[in-house]
Amino acid sequence: MVSLRTAQSGRAFRGRVYLGGWAINAADDNGFAIDAAVVGATAFMQDVQAALSAKNFELAIGHRGHDTYVSPATGLDVPAEAAGSVPVTAIAVLDQRFDSQRRRK
Repeated sequence: MVSLRTAQSGRAFRGRVYLGGWAINAADDNGFAIDAAVVGATAFMQDVQAALSAKNFELAIGHRGHDTYVSPATGLDVPAEAAGSVPVTAIAVLDQRFDSQRRRK
């Protein structure tokens, strides 16, 4: 439901926020978040960003580094990349669907 945006474009520069522990009445009959839940989730993330900022930290999207490898899809070498982070510039709600996280195999 809540997404994070940075000043750069592309998948690597966007993030989702996974908030758990919602009461059953935070969803409507179709399973979507009610307006109050959306407002609360957005306000919570804005409070997190403000609390970090008050301590001279910034909300950011982190990137794992990796060594050079051969892409299984293209067969081309993918150059090594250092770990890093990109500051969040916007907290947005794109839809009222509760996002879920699934592990890849």
